[in-house]
Amino acid sequence: GTRQTAARRARARTTAAMGCAASKADEPARKVSSRQMLARPKVRVLGVIHARCDAKDSKAFPHGKPLVDVAGAPLVWRTFLKVRGAKCVSRCVVATDDDRIARVVAALGGEVVRVSGKWGSHTAAAVWETCERLRFWSDGGGGGGGGGG
Repeated sequence: GTRQTAARRARARTTAAMGCAASKADEPARKVSSRQMLARPKVRVLGVIHARCDAKDSKAFPHGKPLVDVAGAPLVWRTFLKVRGAKCVSRCVVATDDDRIARVVAALGGEVVRVSGKWGSHTAAAVWETCERLRFWSDGGGGGGGGGG
């Protein structure tokens, strides 16, 4: 019915915007040649890991869950490696207000963006602040301005 048609159109628009296929709203997506695909601007994806240590709230993890050792590496580092390894991610950062997390990630070679602690568990707000600090919106997603502290 009408809902399915609207959903199909939305999917086609999303697919076309991602550069996966050429489509119009009323027709199914069609394949695009490699030459056409290379001519399109690339989508930039920023992977943001919002890591925080609320030791006072956790009896199971008194030193903070992101710093728990899992198979020889801190949980936050293992998460960072998985996100950075995703084919669709252009850049990966750890957003934190905790000095311990920042030190561990930086020492292992990861990129850290310091965010204010006012967000608490509100991850979307911390991600927004991270993008603002990196000027991710204004420079086409490449990030300018550092982030190490």
